[in-house]
Amino acid sequence: MKKMFLIVIVYAFSLLEVYSSQTFERALLNYGMSKEDVNSLPLPIALGVVDHRELLVLKHKLLQSDDIQETVVLYIDDSDKILTLTKNQFGYNLEESSETYTKEMMTYQGAIVGTIFDSVLRDTDDEILANTLQEAFQLDFKNTKKLKSKAQYSFDVETILVNSEIVDHGIIENAKINVGEAIIEKEAIYDLDSETSRLHTKEPTAEEKVFLSPVESHRVSSLFNLQRKHPVTRKVQPHRGIDFVAKSGTPVFPALEGTIIAIGRARAKGKFILIEHASGFKSTYDHLRKFTKHLKVGDFVTTNDQIGEVGKTGYATGAHLHFGLIKNGEFVDPLPYFQQAEAQSSNEKE
Repeated sequence: MKKMFLIVIVYAFSLLEVYSSQTFERALLNYGMSKEDVNSLPLPIALGVVDHRELLVLKHKLLQSDDIQETVVLYIDDSDKILTLTKNQFGYNLEESSETYTKEMMTYQGAIVGTIFDSVLRDTDDEILANTLQEAFQLDFKNTKKLKSKAQYSFDVETILVNSEIVDHGIIENAKINVGEAIIEKEAIYDLDSETSRLHTKEPTAEEKVFLSPVESHRVSSLFNLQRKHPVTRKVQPHRGIDFVAKSGTPVFPALEGTIIAIGRARAKGKFILIEHASGFKSTYDHLRKFTKHLKVGDFVTTNDQIGEVGKTGYATGAHLHFGLIKNGEFVDPLPYFQQAEAQSSNEKE
């Protein structure tokens, strides 16, 4: 019986700050006020808050800054109230605006032409949003200008409206980039200590981390990479899976039980098998040397049933198993979906 395994690869990530909800006190301390000044400000009675620390603001926006005074707007979370804070030579003044605001979740999407920053800026005219998306995916894409496949971005963001007009944005709840039929997703994680929101690569649920190694190898030579230069064609094209290092003839097993829905040969993938799983996932096994005898479409296979052998058919520079994982019709990085996978380094090449 196959065992759970350690995947050998280095995995790195970055947590990136975006504008977010924070307490009244934290917002004004970031603005440059002292705690004494914050606590001395009278809050409008209509807000019904005694302690400044209990009051949440969606974000503070600088409206004016010159040698005479500075003015910022505070949007009160879980409310429709707007406060205006003015700082001048005489001190601070806090007033409740006669206007109210609404908060909606809006989706932005578009084609990536050039950099992510340029593409988002073109469609939203918002440098903060453009910069946030650029930074969120900077480890996934070193240079999106080189992407040859059709690439799209989309994200959902809190949007502040006054009189039905967009005046600002808050937290980006999630974001994704599609290249061809593959996807990379991010989601917001809120840190209570720093009162900031960060975009982090979306993690699978515990119920989704059910896949086992399809071979006995513990080594991975090539990562999921949507801007990889193919070692055979030398063209930039998505690598929509991971490559297991294994000798030609090594037995291949399903990573999860399921039904074979395709078995055959393609120009690039060589001999391959596609399995559909009850969980809604599909997995693909490419560059096989041969299939197990009498295997056919419609067969139900378990993780103990050998389905083929490692080979180098199709576009491959050497024997290995390319393993791909499809979720909701799109290829995702398989690595996080394996049971108890750990990361170590490997410099093997395909």
